[in-house]
Amino acid sequence: LDELHGLRRALNDAEKEHAWFKEKHGLVRAARVQHGAAHIFRLSLLLFLFLVETAMNGNFLAKGNEQGFFGGILEAAAFSFINIGAALLLAVFCARLVTHRSFFVKFVGIISILFYIGLAISINLALAHYR
Repeated sequence: LDELHGLRRALNDAEKEHAWFKEKHGLVRAARVQHGAAHIFRLSLLLFLFLVETAMNGNFLAKGNEQGFFGGILEAAAFSFINIGAALLLAVFCARLVTHRSFFVKFVGIISILFYIGLAISINLALAHYR
């Protein structure tokens, strides 16, 4: 009986915290829970994009590389890792800020997206110059 009382108290505390969070952020909808299949699909898409970008750039970089196609693929994999890694970091940490209620947080999100656009252009121009 004592165990059930403790669990009930924990449930009540969690419900109060949930209600406070929804009120603070002006939410009326239910929480959106990610399903395993959607997560696997996203990871598969990232892997596919990484492999396609690596193969395409590896073909171009192989022409000027001493090690041929293998060396070109290795160099292209490094560029792809940086390019897709930066996009992933933007999506995880910065892009969601744009939909925040606070104007300042939205502004930070917009600035971070503009920073990423500049970074992506710089990375791709560096790769084009390196070729």
